[in-house]
Amino acid sequence: MVSTVGTTTTANPLTDPYQKKCFFANGRWWAWYNATSTSFGWRTSTDGASWSSFTEYGTAVQNLYDLWYDETNNKICLVHGVGSGSIYYRQGTANGDGTITWDSAEVLVYAATQSYGPTVCKDSDGYPWVSFRDTGATSKVCKATTTTGSAWGSPTTLWTSRAAGNERIKIVPLTGGKMLALSFANSLVVQSRLFNGSWASAVNASTSNAQGYNKADGIADGDNAHLAFLKLTTYDIIYAKYTYGSGWGAEETVESAAVNQYHPSITLKSADKTRVFYLDSQTVIKYRDRESGSWQDAVTISDAESTMVNISSSTKPISSKICVTWKSGAASPYNVRFEGYDVTGAILKEVADSVGLADVVLRNKSFALTDVVGLADVILRNKTLAITDSVSASEVVKSDKSPLIVADVVSLADFVAVITGAVLKVVADAIGLADVALRNKTVIVSDALSVLDQVFRHKPAVAVSDAIGALEVVLVTKLLTIADSVGLADVAKALKTLNVFDVVSLVDVVSTPSRVLRALDAVGLADGALVNKTLVITESISLVEVVVCGAFKKTKLFLVLGDLAIQIAG
Repeated sequence: MVSTVGTTTTANPLTDPYQKKCFFANGRWWAWYNATSTSFGWRTSTDGASWSSFTEYGTAVQNLYDLWYDETNNKICLVHGVGSGSIYYRQGTANGDGTITWDSAEVLVYAATQSYGPTVCKDSDGYPWVSFRDTGATSKVCKATTTTGSAWGSPTTLWTSRAAGNERIKIVPLTGGKMLALSFANSLVVQSRLFNGSWASAVNASTSNAQGYNKADGIADGDNAHLAFLKLTTYDIIYAKYTYGSGWGAEETVESAAVNQYHPSITLKSADKTRVFYLDSQTVIKYRDRESGSWQDAVTISDAESTMVNISSSTKPISSKICVTWKSGAASPYNVRFEGYDVTGAILKEVADSVGLADVVLRNKSFALTDVVGLADVILRNKTLAITDSVSASEVVKSDKSPLIVADVVSLADFVAVITGAVLKVVADAIGLADVALRNKTVIVSDALSVLDQVFRHKPAVAVSDAIGALEVVLVTKLLTIADSVGLADVAKALKTLNVFDVVSLVDVVSTPSRVLRALDAVGLADGALVNKTLVITESISLVEVVVCGAFKKTKLFLVLGDLAIQIAG
């Protein structure tokens, strides 16, 4: 669900897209941005809809800070440029209430007269790294000598004057202490350098030239990496994948002829699965997923925005959650907008009021959903809902079907408890309604279901003539096909065990739902026993019933008391 994090007086509160300024940590969404052109800080949310008040961190222009979340140690890592351009590092614990307990004061990484576009991350051994563009158009990286970032080594220059200062550098962690640095330069191809104990020579990561130095992003994926950038002149969104040991693959077009703004931003969903966020125009923001080498259809996040110019997405899933933020608005105060996702299912939708699931679960039935619901190709996917109010199973059988028509006769076993005042079955465990209500959906039904409602929807009467099956009758657990004469030994058992060993023709079962025969002792049905069963007798009751048992005949005598017939001899 798209929400507004807060407002800002600066038109570019999130630049640049290679810097990551939103993430999920310790049960909360965190969104960092500039509230003014020089003041930056954060807000948090537990549901992605309601946001805390703004906490100001300090002073920095929009593209002079970056964040990394160390999930292993629950640390938020911050790098930013201060004053004349010196680079500082700080890390702290992400608290559950949305505050940060900083480990120490800011630590000087590198003293400079000018610096631009710093990025930060931790390698697989837990050591912080920082990258930045220094005075004189040199792109540098620096590694901490402690895992807390309390001390730093000397910087290493990786590129010098690629585009006369119109360049930025980003560093991402691979495995085993290896690192990959990316160089984004205006009107030039993207390049990379691999660190594996020492820095390898630069190689081209793209064949196309980039539109600017601040319209690109890259992320790590194990020993591989993913790149997205805006192509020069055409404004196509281009993707390329780095595979350790073999290098960069061919370019792929994510979207043609987008818009020339500060985007795209790329996020890892899981191994070899990425999501590229981009602006289709200044009013429409979208994403496309790449899964195992195949691009999925584009998804529109919002098409009602105004003058969008920059995007910042999370680096990777934390607790299966990723997110994106963007600026919207033509004039101050501008809005900082947010969308969060659970990548185990689908986009998170916070349902604050009742949601009518008439077309999927129940006809004319609504559920109040108090948690977040994944709304993907069907209303719910892999989602368990607790249904705590009374549910009529007649609304469940077929949500878009007219009442079932039973054209054939129905076997006796299918009529067990299918009369007015029938036995109620309490279902305490999960009932799979995969073929009835939801696709891949389990609904917990915690109170009574009427079997009468489950079998027939709004059906006042069923015509029963001779012994044949229930082809059109939906049973509680299965659909039963019965031909002409019925072998009741194979009939589905509904609440009772029926021991019948022969074929029975129920020629004496006729049709008036006002009469009930209660067998107080065993009723012989062709050498079998039907004990304590309720039978539907639909016409006048024969006071004497003759049952053939092999070579013998047994005579049953019944006493009729109103609508009740009781066997008194036989």
